[in-house]
Amino acid sequence: MLPYRFCPKCGGRLKTAKPSAPECRQCGFIFFQNSALAFGALIIDARGRILLARRKFAPQKGKWDLLGGFLLYGEEAEDAVARELKEELGIKVKESRLIGTEVGDYLFQGIKFKTMNLFYLVSDWRGEIRPQDDVASVTWFNRKDLPRTGWAFGWITKAIKKWQRGEL
Repeated sequence: MLPYRFCPKCGGRLKTAKPSAPECRQCGFIFFQNSALAFGALIIDARGRILLARRKFAPQKGKWDLLGGFLLYGEEAEDAVARELKEELGIKVKESRLIGTEVGDYLFQGIKFKTMNLFYLVSDWRGEIRPQDDVASVTWFNRKDLPRTGWAFGWITKAIKKWQRGEL
């Protein structure tokens, strides 16, 4: 089901013959429904542990999450990684590397959005890690001692399992 029913150009009703590209009945504008770009950072320390966060706010308040967020309009992915980790942890990313992708769902204010989630490996940063912004707390985990339940999003568990198997 589409989250939008009206044309952003003229306000006319959208017809949903093609759910990913509904067309306006009034002006003919095609409103492509693209996935929102988001990312999760697999922050790995020198001991091979991964840093996980507890979400401070809805959606999925209190559940386990990777540090990360959505890319701003026109923003480069690597810049988004640096920006979000500065906002969420107070650290300066020295290097990040794209290591995988997963499609997901993100329920926000009653609307389910499709997301394309980019996974970045971050193993070089400067500064002291301190939860800030929308992060309630952070915990380091060994590869074999990760939480079994309480994950915020399904796409995170897919990425974490790949990391545990050494695929990321």
